[in-house]
Amino acid sequence: MDNQVIRFGHLVSAIPLISHELTDAFQQKTQVIDVGVGLTQSGKEWGSSVNLRCRGNRDHDQQTLTRPRVERAIPILRRSYRLTSSSKSDLSYQSLDMWTNRQIAEKHHREYCRQIVNFGGHLTDLNQGGNHYRWLSVARLRLMPTLSSCLLTSFSLASIARYRPVLGLKIASSPVNLLVGTFLRECDSIVMLAMRNLLYREEVSIREKEAV
Repeated sequence: MDNQVIRFGHLVSAIPLISHELTDAFQQKTQVIDVGVGLTQSGKEWGSSVNLRCRGNRDHDQQTLTRPRVERAIPILRRSYRLTSSSKSDLSYQSLDMWTNRQIAEKHHREYCRQIVNFGGHLTDLNQGGNHYRWLSVARLRLMPTLSSCLLTSFSLASIARYRPVLGLKIASSPVNLLVGTFLRECDSIVMLAMRNLLYREEVSIREKEAV
């Protein structure tokens, strides 16, 4: 994180359910970034595509999503993809490499996507299928990987409990305790699934679409 000081609200902003508490109890301008990945066919070649759309957590209003903010968080988009279209709240990427063999294209696509969709801890948009994912954040703050947020939050709370118990008591009587309590209730269901996806290198689902 480039020696950056991270506030607790920023640290937990990428964790599901806590994001809702940030919206309701702390009036933070939280965001949902809808991410779609798939294979794109152009002529006789296949490539990997990534589409991102940013909106408000509750009101579905479009919000700003900048290229530097996304590519700083997901370096593979800068290394292996090119930006094909952009607007205030949308970014679309196409892989630099294209393949004439569909099976080879699928292999590379899966390898790329493990570095992209795992960022959000595999929070899937069930309304659109297994190749659509959701990342959570707070407006204008650096995007945080969900798994990293969970691990750093766990480490921070464990350190406070062990070395700074007085601070822990202060947190327990402050509004921040709402975020801590939500995290403790939900962290197992988030961390275990995310770790399993990373450790076992599970494949992501593939979606086909014709290039226009």
